[in-house]
Amino acid sequence: MNPLLNLIIFGWPLYIVSIMVSITGILNKGYGLVLLGTLLIIPYTLFLNETRTFFGFALLIPLFQLGSAWAVKDDNDFWAWVLFSPTVITRLWLLIVTWTYTNLGTF
Repeated sequence: MNPLLNLIIFGWPLYIVSIMVSITGILNKGYGLVLLGTLLIIPYTLFLNETRTFFGFALLIPLFQLGSAWAVKDDNDFWAWVLFSPTVITRLWLLIVTWTYTNLGTF
């Protein structure tokens, strides 16, 4: 497989697109967009599940997003954001760890 394609599918770009699509879906009350965001995040979570730190937990991230889509469908904005938050928190934590260990900057 092409290394650039691997980077796009299993790396930052598709994860960021997934988060943006899901946020757009929650704000516009379109649960279809949140479901699309869930489908886009699955390859990354499968890759993340192979690490020792996230083994098992990474598979819950798409389930949280499915719950968020369910909440959007039932017009419950609070639970949509609560169930979507583990996705964003996990990614922000990985961003901080990456910046810290690659000496690109510290917080």
